[in-house]
Order: sequence, then C-alpha cells, then structure tokens
Amino acid sequence: MALGADPGKATLGVASSDDLSSLRPLAPLAKSYFPEAAQSVRTEDVTVSTLDSRFDEFVSGLAAPRVFLKIDTQGYDLEVLKGARGVLPTVQVVQVEVSFFPLYEDVPPWYAAISWCEAHGFGLYGLFPVLRDPGGQLVEADAILVRVAAQDVRRGSRVETGGGSGVQAHESNIRPSPC
Repeated sequence: MALGADPGKATLGVASSDDLSSLRPLAPLAKSYFPEAAQSVRTEDVTVSTLDSRFDEFVSGLAAPRVFLKIDTQGYDLEVLKGARGVLPTVQVVQVEVSFFPLYEDVPPWYAAISWCEAHGFGLYGLFPVLRDPGGQLVEADAILVRVAAQDVRRGSRVETGGGSGVQAHESNIRPSPC
C-alpha cells in the first residue's frame, strides 16, 4: 500500500537499497551520490490510498489525537499531503523532506511543499539538513512545520508555542533566489 493525493494504482520503483525505493523514478543525481544503492532492481504494482481514507485506522484507540505527521516518501511527500486535506486539522506538526537538488524525477521544488503547508495552516519552524554534497551544498532537508492558529497568521504577529518560545508567523514569500 502507498499513500498519495488520489486512490488508485501506481508503480513502485524498487531500488537496491529499500530506502531509495519510490513512486518516482530515480534521477541521475541519485545515481551519482549512491552508485550502488540507487540501482533499480524491479518494479511493483501497488494500491494507492489517501491518508484521509486511512487516518481513522491509524489513530484508532486515541481519544483526541494530536498528530505529528512525518512523511518521507522519496519525492512523493507533497502528494501524500494533498491526500490528507481532510485530516490536517488534527495534525499539529508536519515533517516533510524537501529537495534542493532532487534525487527523483518530477519532484516539486522545495518551496512548493512549504508554501502548500503554509496555505493549509502551518508555519515553518525549521529546516534540518539530511544530505549535503561533498562541497557542503545542501541537497535535501527535513522541513518541520507547526500548526498556526488562523487568527495569528498575520505578517509580524507572534505565535506562542507550548514551551513559551515564539514562532514568527508570516505570509508566504518563499521564492527561489537567483544564483
């Protein structure tokens, strides 16, 4: 089973290292970073569900779930989020992997996932490096986004989190900067 934006069928590309398997084909860059691990060994047909349709089963037994949603689907994170629109109000924190230099084909730019989350009530808390190239350039990072109350999403407003530390809420103006 896989999660995505819409239910259906998809083809999973299985790599020689399971943690590189994805619904998206590996990009040449992945093969340069991980020459042995990024070898495609086979494909598998999988059923795709949405998080909206499976959420109750995942949180069954919890009276009032407050969810930290961690998504790491090798380039498919935004698609999973799109299939979770209905359950996002119960999610307090989202963690998604964003790519500055995609290791998979057709991955949306890093700022697209962050902007999408901001449009759905989350504010960027931080970016945490996952992979750097040999020269130190950031290739992938985990983006942590926290739920922001709708009335607090104004430029310059201060939102208090549980520990009393402030998180600056702002309108989304994430854009790629020219090199």
